[in-house]
Amino acid sequence: MGFGGLYISISGINANKKALDTVSHNIANVNNPNYVRQRVIQAEGRYSTDVITRFQYGTGVNIQQINQIRDEFLDMKLRREMAIYGYYFTKSEILEEMEVIFNEITSSGLQKVMDDFWNGWSELYKEPDSLTIRGLLHEKAVAFTTTVNHIATQLDDLQFNLNKEISIKAEEVNSLLREIADLNKKIKLAEGYGPHVSANDYRDERNRALDELSGLIPISYYENKYGEVVVSLNGRDLINGDYFNPIEVKLDDEKGFGHIHWSDTGEKIDLKGLGSLGGYIDARDKLVVEYRTRLNILVGELASSINALHKLGYDLEGAQD
Repeated sequence: MGFGGLYISISGINANKKALDTVSHNIANVNNPNYVRQRVIQAEGRYSTDVITRFQYGTGVNIQQINQIRDEFLDMKLRREMAIYGYYFTKSEILEEMEVIFNEITSSGLQKVMDDFWNGWSELYKEPDSLTIRGLLHEKAVAFTTTVNHIATQLDDLQFNLNKEISIKAEEVNSLLREIADLNKKIKLAEGYGPHVSANDYRDERNRALDELSGLIPISYYENKYGEVVVSLNGRDLINGDYFNPIEVKLDDEKGFGHIHWSDTGEKIDLKGLGSLGGYIDARDKLVVEYRTRLNILVGELASSINALHKLGYDLEGAQD
């Protein structure tokens, strides 16, 4: 066997060794949720010259690239859905907190206190002269107002906590933007050595960061020719290469509530009811406000009804207002 035949054999050994190494790498990461399986792409070796001679034989096998086995279209679709999921999952958790506040699943909830209050009026209607029943009604009225005030205070506290959570989530977004931009730089540098180099482990880290980011805010993205992802929000770049444009929280209303803005222009960002960050904002500005308004309407209508009854009734001396 000549040196040519020996080289062909060595190329086959090296290529299959690399394939076995890749299989071992796949097996080693079987429990890593962020890992994507890899495969070795092999190709025939090139001829040593462009001149084809008689009885020309091949030159063995080369490793073209080590690719990740993933569907980029499904990745994009999944990340669009993750923004929707993040929004509704967040609102669902907050609704569960509000259920605890209203305490309807126990015997001391608002509905139970209201029922006791109205039952007290029914008893008083049967025996309007009874001082005992009047005293019991007064206790039930105090219990009702105490419960309502406690619920209102807890709703205010929830709104305040949601406001703090918005700032925390905004910082998480910026941290992920910084991480992705840094990984862009590493991937571009590593893969700049040629098409045979794939920074797959860096790509795994970046995909994990993109997954987390898409759950927080609604993003769109594409990969440029340098292997970097360009990430945008509402048509504006969040990440381009190793540059990232952070978001910021500005206190811009009389309650001291924060809203999301672009850090470079100060323009307010509309998250369009998507992502967990959008869920926290809508819960603070709409959901809690809606239930607070309903509670106020309930108390107002109840007070009006009681006042109307008082005007029609008589006191113990037989006098009427």
